[in-house]
Amino acid sequence: MALEIQSKGDLYSVLESAGSRLVVVQFYAKWCGSCKAIFPAFMELTHYFHIKSTPTFQFYQNEEKLDEFSGSKAEALENRIRELM
Repeated sequence: MALEIQSKGDLYSVLESAGSRLVVVQFYAKWCGSCKAIFPAFMELTHYFHIKSTPTFQFYQNEEKLDEFSGSKAEALENRIRELM
């Protein structure tokens, strides 16, 4: 299931409700007019979660960050998810 997170509160709610299920969080940026308007909020989240490049995926379980992956290699992302499940 894919969800769009709008705030830190949304993220914490999703992590809490997921319990022991693995949660994968992707941070991304679209370089368009409406995305530029939300850029300050995006930057706040990237600084808060220490995102240095996009796409970045973070993996959470039991409300704790397990790992992080940056890049666009689908096979590497799939392998990381399999390792964490």
